[in-house]
Amino acid sequence: MDLHPDDVLLFSEVAATMRIVARNYELPLRHISGMPIPRNKMFNRLGDCTGTGDIRLVLRCCDNGVWEDVPLSPDKIWDTAAHELAHLRHMNHGPEFQDFCEEMQVAMNNQR
Repeated sequence: MDLHPDDVLLFSEVAATMRIVARNYELPLRHISGMPIPRNKMFNRLGDCTGTGDIRLVLRCCDNGVWEDVPLSPDKIWDTAAHELAHLRHMNHGPEFQDFCEEMQVAMNNQR
């Protein structure tokens, strides 16, 4: 997916940091990309992660189901990146995932 020109620098920084953190935690990260405009009932999605190690991040926002050409806040993108990295170890939202997600947020912030 082609990124909006204004998103390239932030996406590159977040993706590079995700690779470092994934390597440090031995997570099976394979690929990171921008996510196309979410469709149908998925319009509130900020990212996703597959069991094969592919992560996609949304960089532009949706307001009440209508796509807006407005960037998400950098903090929201960093938090989403940490959340998706945590899914590489726990493909659910249980207590172990929540604990690991917090650990990923700290690890990501320490690399910023």
